[in-house]
Amino acid sequence: MEFRKLLLESGNVCPFTEATTLPAACNKIYRRNFLKAGTILPAACNKIYRRNFLKAGTIGIIPKGGYRWRDNQSIIATQWLLWEEKQRGISIQHAARGQEAVINGVKVDGYCTETGQVFEFHGCFWHGCPRCIVVQRNEPCHNEPSTTMERRYEDTCAKTERLREAGYEVIERWECDFRNTMTDEISPATTSLVRQWRGATKIHALKQNAYVKPVTR
Repeated sequence: MEFRKLLLESGNVCPFTEATTLPAACNKIYRRNFLKAGTILPAACNKIYRRNFLKAGTIGIIPKGGYRWRDNQSIIATQWLLWEEKQRGISIQHAARGQEAVINGVKVDGYCTETGQVFEFHGCFWHGCPRCIVVQRNEPCHNEPSTTMERRYEDTCAKTERLREAGYEVIERWECDFRNTMTDEISPATTSLVRQWRGATKIHALKQNAYVKPVTR
C-alpha cells in the first residue's frame, strides 16, 4: 500500500488498477504527466529516478571512455607532451590526464599551470604543414571539403599568434620535426606509458635492409 501511495502522490497513477508492473507504471506516469512530442521515454524515466529516488553518493557513472581522453589527441602528440614534461621537469595538463585546457577561449594540446606555458603539437595533415604538403594547398581537403591545407595552416598560425598576444609562451612542434627525433630522443618508457593509457600499438617503419623476425607463442 505504501508503494501505491507513493506512485499516486508522485505520478497520479495507481499500480494496481492502471499498471500492474513497475515499467508500466513508469510509462503511465510519463505519458500522463510529462509526455511531449519528440521526447524519449527512457530519458524521462531516468530523470524521475535520479531526481526523486537516487541518493547522493550511492552510484558512480563512469563517462564513456573513462575520465581520461575526454578530448581526442593523437598518440604521437601525447608522446611529445610527455617528453616535454621529462625534459622540463614540469606537469602538463592534456587529454591523457582528463581533458585539454581551454586558454583564451580555445582548447590547447597542453598547458602548464606552474609556468603558464602553452604546448601545441601540429599534425602535418591536420594543420597543413607547408613543408610536407607542397602541392594542391588551395584545393578542398578530401575529408573536409569546406577547408584547404592553406586555410588549416593559416588558422594554426592565427591561433598561435592570438595566444602569444594574450601573453602566453607558446611552445610548438610540427609532427615531421618530432618524428625525425623520435628514435634518438623518446625513451621506451615514454612510449610504453602512452600505450598503457590508450591501449594502442605503435607501428614501426622498417628501414632499408631491415627484416621482421616472426615470433610464435
